[in-house]
Amino acid sequence: MATFSGNPSTIILRQKDDGYDREISMDRDMLKVFSLIDGKRNLADIASQTGISIETSLNAAKRLLDAEVLEIIEDDKDAGSSDFMNFLEENLSLAIGPIASVIIEDEIEIMEESWSSFPMDRAPELVNLIARQIPREEKRVVFQQAMIQFLKDMAH
Repeated sequence: MATFSGNPSTIILRQKDDGYDREISMDRDMLKVFSLIDGKRNLADIASQTGISIETSLNAAKRLLDAEVLEIIEDDKDAGSSDFMNFLEENLSLAIGPIASVIIEDEIEIMEESWSSFPMDRAPELVNLIARQIPREEKRVVFQQAMIQFLKDMAH
């Protein structure tokens, strides 16, 4: 069964066009969700437009993904997630050493997100949570400044 991690406002789906014809049976909610999937709207927007709950929309989308008629695409605003995570790990390693990746993984898990598809709109929150793990103030300040500059540069 398909699973989603993170915020429904970052989940963007598109109808699969792989040349295979599939016949599936759709209930009313699945049909509503499927009809609005365009590769541009996120799942939260689709839920709002259909008038059904986000949870119901997520369940319908999961069933459509399992039927292989949809696929997940990356939200443009999350395109820098990999660069951000690499920079974060590198700078945290400078501040606290090789345990950095474990700290990052723990904080991401607490946030109920995933390393590979971390939503960039939550990056400042992650930076603040991780900065609290740096015991030496001077290293914490250097880490925070580097991360703030990186996020500013990404925004432009």
